[in-house]
Amino acid sequence: MKKFLSALMLLLIGNFATENTAMAITIEEAIELTLNNDESIKRQRSLLDSQFYTSLTSGAAFLPTLDVSAGYTKSKLSDKEKRDTGFDGTEVTSSTASIALGYNLFNGFADVNNLRISKSSYSAQKYQYLANKQDIMLGIKKAYISYLQANDQANVASETVKLLEAQKNTASVSYRVGQFSRADVLKVDVQLASSRLDLMNAQISLKIAKQQLEKYIGRTIEAAEVVKDLELAEYNIPTLEELYKQLEDKRSELQATKMAYSIANATATQAFSTFLPQVNAQAARTWYGDENNPMDGRQGSYDAATSVGLTATWNLFRGFANANQEIAKAKTAQAGAHSVNDTRNALKLALSSAYENYFSAKEMLSVAKLGVEQAEESYRVTQMQYTQSEATTTDLLDANVALNRARISLANAKYGIISAVANIERAVESNFLDLQYTDNDSVK
Repeated sequence: MKKFLSALMLLLIGNFATENTAMAITIEEAIELTLNNDESIKRQRSLLDSQFYTSLTSGAAFLPTLDVSAGYTKSKLSDKEKRDTGFDGTEVTSSTASIALGYNLFNGFADVNNLRISKSSYSAQKYQYLANKQDIMLGIKKAYISYLQANDQANVASETVKLLEAQKNTASVSYRVGQFSRADVLKVDVQLASSRLDLMNAQISLKIAKQQLEKYIGRTIEAAEVVKDLELAEYNIPTLEELYKQLEDKRSELQATKMAYSIANATATQAFSTFLPQVNAQAARTWYGDENNPMDGRQGSYDAATSVGLTATWNLFRGFANANQEIAKAKTAQAGAHSVNDTRNALKLALSSAYENYFSAKEMLSVAKLGVEQAEESYRVTQMQYTQSEATTTDLLDANVALNRARISLANAKYGIISAVANIERAVESNFLDLQYTDNDSVK
């Protein structure tokens, strides 16, 4: 009984260790690791934060200014200066202190346009940041899919080698008993050598895909880790017209271009402010003293003074510079409008291509499934005929090649669908793959 319990405990411990050793990395985890570790995201986030605080400075134009100043002078008189002034001392001291309040009453709406430009600049930076983030997320999805696809291709190549090795053994036995010729054995050897080369290339591609995936997630994928496969689903892909609407509302690059156009418009409007006057109000209080403390006053003159003023300036002519500047800014705004249309058209074309590729991949999957089914049955029948000497070595080799191609086509079609959905997601910045990952970054 004790031996039975000991064996059972060892078995349970072994199973527990095996389950924990075979860790699995999911695409959600890969995305989270990438978002947390990518240096370009961190760099652009810092630039975005910098632009945010820069945008806050434009509001200062709507607030008054307050300045405080103080001064102290000490002068030594020469004998001639003492005779001329009648001053009997050798040193003259004086001190001043002042506080001044200023407020801009009107500057041709330049402050309003500056605020608009500043807010639009921050929004443009924000959308550029989000676009870069979306590109990186698409990159990690593609790297993950590429790894799975390369792994499937390596598995197919490995299975092909095993089938050919079994065929070689059968051919060798048949050759020794006189059923097959030496040429039949050589045909299998050549095909086996070619398949081993294909397996080596597939393994190299898998290694490169793994390195690319590791680059994104910022860590090594251990040998015990399993990259979890992605299962196909019924993706809720809207119509192309609905996707166009989502692109118009969500696509970060398009929003950034619209913000650049808004900046150009505000800048063109701001150019008109040079034709308008500026009006500023000032109020100041100044104290004077004969010693180092201006609050002690001075002898023989007033101790303090208060001033209030209103200043208006208006440039009437600057050699047509203002007019030409206004025209230049207006032309820049027109270019911005064309840029918005150009960006929209390019993005819609990319979306349309991804949309068509998705449905094309779905059709390829249907064909590939039938192809695998047919190739497997053909190989099974040909192998049976081969063992009964009713099929030639060439027939079985051809069936093997057809099965290999069918399996690879099926893997390519499967991951082609997932890749097409990822491209559609990027185009409209949605989550049709229904990936549940956490993004701790919040944008102001």
